[in-house]
Amino acid sequence: MTPDDRYDVSDLPEAQFEPGSDGQVLKNRLGIISKQEMDAIEARALGRAMDVLIRTYGESHRFTAEDIQECHRIWLGDLYEWAGQYQQNKGVGSLFSSQEIVDEVESALEPFRLIANDLGGEVPEKMV
Repeated sequence: MTPDDRYDVSDLPEAQFEPGSDGQVLKNRLGIISKQEMDAIEARALGRAMDVLIRTYGESHRFTAEDIQECHRIWLGDLYEWAGQYQQNKGVGSLFSSQEIVDEVESALEPFRLIANDLGGEVPEKMV
């Protein structure tokens, strides 16, 4: 891997553009090539997703990484094959998936959760 391509993600599914869209519209299940049309469809999908999510999660719900993935899938799953999945990266010397990074950060934060719990503070089960 050369320095110029270490961050190149153009081969990943979430970085593909719809043919004929001039690089303006991500590859999608509907074959839409107009940015304005896709913006409108995503906005309508967000409205529908909000209706579902408001009924799914209560006011006191503590969101986990899995919840955020599910929210993304509910919103964009009909439009994009990669919706609800961790996005990939090719950082410098990156050998870890996004999930491995999240797991590593959560593990590193565990001592702070224990201290906060001992002090009576509330800390989310999982931090995103």
